[in-house]
This record gives sequence, structure tokens and C-alpha cells, in this order.
Amino acid sequence: MRSKWLNILVIVFTAILWAIQMIPTQKEGENFFLPYLREYRYWIAFTSFVLVIVYHLYDIFVECEHIQRKWIKKFLRHIVYLDLGGDNYHTRVSILRPKSGYQIFIKRVWYFIILRFIENFKEKTWKQSFKQIPIHLFSKYLIVYQRYSYPQEKKSYTYFRDYGENGVAVKCYREGIDCAVNTTSISDIELPEKFSDLKGTNLKRVKKYMKDSFIDEKNYDSLLTMVKRANNIYATPIIIEQKVWGVLIIDNDEQSVVPFKNMIDPVIERYIKLFVFTIGHLKMK
Repeated sequence: MRSKWLNILVIVFTAILWAIQMIPTQKEGENFFLPYLREYRYWIAFTSFVLVIVYHLYDIFVECEHIQRKWIKKFLRHIVYLDLGGDNYHTRVSILRPKSGYQIFIKRVWYFIILRFIENFKEKTWKQSFKQIPIHLFSKYLIVYQRYSYPQEKKSYTYFRDYGENGVAVKCYREGIDCAVNTTSISDIELPEKFSDLKGTNLKRVKKYMKDSFIDEKNYDSLLTMVKRANNIYATPIIIEQKVWGVLIIDNDEQSVVPFKNMIDPVIERYIKLFVFTIGHLKMK
């Protein structure tokens, strides 16, 4: 369909150029329309050319991305219902991809500061909103590219800076190997703004969670940006053209241990091959 519309635009553009070339020289008694076309014919040609280029760029950078994300969501939903117990567990399957800080900075400022301006005043959530904005513009971050979850969650703005030990996804992305974690749940703990403010049992539980999940103390802020702090996690790299394109991560925050690695191991290699092939095909279309 996209190629069809692009071809139509090219044909229309060609027809416009041909029509402009066929405009006769000025004659007495001609209607008002021909002098107008003659005067602005170069602008008409240039505008038509720009429209074709703009649509083509939109097709490459926006429409292709939209189709890719839409397919990925269906792909993740298929994994959940076929191999991860469907609605038996509150499971999320996500694709995380690397982005530079400056690539996500503007989007975060727009959403958390501009769109939520009034909400931040009403609910006094300025601190939380500013924590969602990456300040290291030239660092690499892993962000949620697409996600399917049961039950459905709000859009996630969680990110992990590729710096130090900062979670299972970063470890998987950096080392290019799969990684499984089953640790204590901390979803019932209201985390303070600073790690140093944790006390007693909560401190011990959070320390264990961070150690098991490969998060060091200097990356404590990563916990604060999470919508859900999963304790059953499995991550595997997606390698395209010998580079880690992204990370497939499966998680939930059940109190009991859910062995996602054992559940997905028999089919994960086939899924990754299918994913890599389809992404390559969608990019070429």
C-alpha cells in the first residue's frame, strides 16, 4: 500500500512537469488560468518535488517504524500466550533498544515537563518527572522499544543507562549472552529518593534485589524509574548482522519463582531467527 501511494505521487509529479512544459506562450484573449500557471510554474514544480520527497522520507522513517512496531507487538503477544502461560502469570515481554541520550531527551522533556505540566503541580510530581529525563546526552541508554504485557500496562518510559552495573538488560546487551534472574520481590516497598534512606529489613531486601539483578548503588535511580520492579527476569540478545540490535526481556513480579528460561529455552532460538528475518524483510519493503 505504501509503495502504491508513492508510485501514484511520482506519476502525478511527472504529469505536472509534463503539463508545465506544454503551457503555450502568451496569447491575447487567453483565460486568467494560463498566465497564473506560466508565472508560478517553477514554484508548482518545486512544490510537487518537495511533496514527493517528504512523503518518501515519511514512508522510510515514520511509516516503516510504525509497521515494524505493530508487528513486534503481535510477535510478543504470540510468545506470551503460546509459551509463557498466557494470563496465568502477570507477564511482560519487551524489546529494549539502545538510543543515545540526546535522541530521547526531547521526547522526555515534551511528555514529562510540557504535557504533564499541570499534573506535576497538582500531584507534586516534579522530582519524579525530572528523574525520567536522561541528562547524559552522549551516553547510551536502553529504552523500551515495544512491549506486550498481561494485564495491559501504561506506556513505559523506563530507561537504563549503559554505565556500570545497571540491570539484566544492560548486562545482556553489553555481553551479548542470555541472562536469567529469580530473586526476592520488592514491589511492596515504597522506595525513598535516596539509597541511603533505606533502613532495616527494606535495606536488606533492596540490596539483595539489586545484587541479584546486577544493579549497583550508583544506579539506584533506575529502580525509581521502573513501573514494575520484576523479580523473575529472563533476557536474551537479538543479534542482527553480528551486532546486538536489542534485547528481548521477559519478566514479572510474582512472589513465587517463575522459570522463564526453562519455559522459553526450547523455542527461543527459533523465535529469534524468525524475528531477525522479519525485521530485515520489513526494512527492505
